[in-house]
Amino acid sequence: MGITLDELDYNTTDGGAEVGSRTLAADGTGITATGTALDVNIASASGLGIYAEDSIHVTADDGQFALNVRLDARASTAGASGDYAGFVSNANGELYVIDTDAIALLTTIDADTGAILTDTNALVVDLAAIEVEQLAQGVTLDTIAADTTSIDALITALSQTEDAVSAGGEQLMMVGGYRRDADTSPVSADGDFHGFIFNATGELKTSTRLDDVANTSLTITTVTVPITAGGIALTAGVAGRRQVTLQNLGAQDVWVKDGTGVTAGPAGNGFKLPKNTSAEYKWGDNIDPFGITSTGTATVKAIEEV
Repeated sequence: MGITLDELDYNTTDGGAEVGSRTLAADGTGITATGTALDVNIASASGLGIYAEDSIHVTADDGQFALNVRLDARASTAGASGDYAGFVSNANGELYVIDTDAIALLTTIDADTGAILTDTNALVVDLAAIEVEQLAQGVTLDTIAADTTSIDALITALSQTEDAVSAGGEQLMMVGGYRRDADTSPVSADGDFHGFIFNATGELKTSTRLDDVANTSLTITTVTVPITAGGIALTAGVAGRRQVTLQNLGAQDVWVKDGTGVTAGPAGNGFKLPKNTSAEYKWGDNIDPFGITSTGTATVKAIEEV
C-alpha cells in the first residue's frame, strides 16, 4: 500500500497547492499521481542532507549517514578510473587510506636500510678475513684479551697511591723529559702540565731563585767581631729565614762556624771569610753562625732574607 503525499513535504509546479491524490508506489520505484502532474524537487532538499557545493555551513544542519563497503581483500568498487566509487574498509571496520608522502619516505628508508645491510655484510667479510689472518699469525681474540689483562696488571703494579706506605720492592716507572734550549716555559698557561726539561748538554733545568712572595723581607745586622773565645753571633736569628749573606768590612779575616765554640786560624774549626769579601749561604733559621778573628777586630754585616 502506498504512502499518500499528504504525509510528505513536497513542491509542485503549480505554486505548491495540493492537486488531487498523489502517492508513492509501494515498491519505491516512483511516484504515481491521480491528478495534476507533480514535480518533486529534491535537488535543494536540505531536510534530506543535500547541499550545494561550497555552500555555507549552518549549525544543526541535517545530514545523511554515509556507508562504506567491507572488502577483506582491498579493491576498488569502481570499474574504471573516473568512475564513482564508495569508501571501503577491512574486516575490522578500518577505513582504507593511503599516504603518498609516507610511502615515499618508507621507500627511501628501505633503500637506505638495504645500503646499510650491504655495508654490514662487507664488514662481516672483512672481519672474517682479519680473523683468518690472526689465526695464520697465531693470534686469537683470547690471546689479545689475555695480553690486555697483563698490561692492566703491569700498569697497576707501576702505579702507587699518593702518601701510601712503601712495602719495599715495588716497581717504578722511569721518568723522562725533553730537551729545551730556550729558558722559557714549554706550556701556554699557569697550571698546565709539562714534563721535565733539559738543556743542550742533558742537564736538568732547575732554579735556585727565591719565590717572589709578598712577605719577602730583609733583616740586616752589623756586629763587631773580636778575638772573644767561642766567637759571637753574626745574625739576629730571624724565624723563617731562607738565605744569609755575610759581608766582612774589616781589615781582619773572620772565621765562621755554626754555634758557639768557633776557633780561628787554618787549624781552627771555622771557615775563613777573608777581609773585604762577602759570601752567600742557603741557610735556614736553624743555623746560627758565630764568628771570631785571629787578631784585632772586624766589622761584619749579615743580611737575612725571609
